[in-house]
Amino acid sequence: VALLLARGALRAQVERWLVGHPRLAALDELMGRRGASMAFLIRLTPALPFSLLNYALGLTRLQVRDALLASPAMLPGILLYTSMGAAAGAAAEGAPDTGLRVALLAAGIVAALVLSVWLGRVAARATTRPPPPAG
Repeated sequence: VALLLARGALRAQVERWLVGHPRLAALDELMGRRGASMAFLIRLTPALPFSLLNYALGLTRLQVRDALLASPAMLPGILLYTSMGAAAGAAAEGAPDTGLRVALLAAGIVAALVLSVWLGRVAARATTRPPPPAG
């Protein structure tokens, strides 16, 4: 719903704004061309709040079908948030934390950081224009 709201309310303004921002326009074009795979990669990053991400994706050329296909990529983030909540709940109750829970939480945080850096590099490569031919 957030994606559709953003698309309906603000997409026309974003298109006018992108004219002056070629790198963002290239990223927007990439979202239209390879939307499902790009949205999947973006949704793998639990560092971005899901609701904010849905609004942001609605501002791009991403097709609704591609957004839906990429939705399962939110599962790792959901698991990370759930394990963080369970760890906080156990700590609040004074229960001893298990080594497995700590290991899973640490692995989730490391994975989120690695995915965030990797996604940034993928986006940077995708939006870098090749140099003009010499001659």
